[in-house]
Amino acid sequence: EEQAALVSAIGKAVGRLAVLVETADGEAAGILEFHIAMLEDDALSGPALAAIGAGQPADAAWRAALDSEIAGYEASDQDYFRARAADLRDIRDQVLRALSE
Repeated sequence: EEQAALVSAIGKAVGRLAVLVETADGEAAGILEFHIAMLEDDALSGPALAAIGAGQPADAAWRAALDSEIAGYEASDQDYFRARAADLRDIRDQVLRALSE
């Protein structure tokens, strides 16, 4: 049930972003498309789904998985990856909001 809740919340977040992409221009659309690609990447959701399988609630599992990714991006010596940490925080928060609805 928790895994289904997380998958559903990710789907909601992707759907909302897809609507925004339609009205966004240039760079903003590119950022939103990056967010969608990240949300659809099993490498991002896999650790959270595994943690749920081990008994964690969906929100805690998602937050822990994303916080781990964010820490890795923030520790990078490359500006590009450090900048993507903000994108990951946005992605984390969008799914957490969808989970709480």
